[in-house]
Amino acid sequence: MTIEKLLNGVGIKIFIEYFEDFSNNSLQTNDLIEILPNEYTEKSRRSRTSKARTIIKNHELLNDTLKYIINSKKIDNEVKNKAKKILDSESFEIIYPDEIKDNNLYEGTKKKIMVNAYERNPQARQECINHYGYKCQICNLDFEKVYGDIGRDFIHVHHIIDISTIAENYKINPIKDLIPVCPNCHAMLHKRKPAYSPDKIKSKLVEKTYNKT
Repeated sequence: MTIEKLLNGVGIKIFIEYFEDFSNNSLQTNDLIEILPNEYTEKSRRSRTSKARTIIKNHELLNDTLKYIINSKKIDNEVKNKAKKILDSESFEIIYPDEIKDNNLYEGTKKKIMVNAYERNPQARQECINHYGYKCQICNLDFEKVYGDIGRDFIHVHHIIDISTIAENYKINPIKDLIPVCPNCHAMLHKRKPAYSPDKIKSKLVEKTYNKT
């Protein structure tokens, strides 16, 4: 579905005016139905909430949507200025998986901290490491072998499917969905959005090594 269609389904003014409410994950859909204007039917308010949160949970889509609003010639300046403020206040970064203490293997809940981030589940991370070990699955770097004691039990864990693109409370499979990688390879995976596949980065390493010989 295009940005225009998603916004038409929400209503641009509604999307901007109630942006903080749509972004607040402590509010359930039924809460938002009570908050949105009563001039809309319950079914309409539910649909608008769903489409708004589809935009907000995908940071790249959200950026594109806000820029679409700002650059539109059909939208009044007051709404544009509000969209600019939201865009200026929104910043995104990769957060590595060591944040929440939860026995649930659910991920994808958006939270508001210094930046907008997507929570990572430490139990899922550890189950992934238990299966693969602490060696980078792309370049084979073992931090303990290289750095000694200070490198023991150190590794990043990469989400193979970008969790910003999947549904909230997606139940992950720690073996199929996660992979241990070193910080360098992790950064290279995220050189684009959506991220490169681990196989693609591994092939780049093989290609570079082959060209040297």
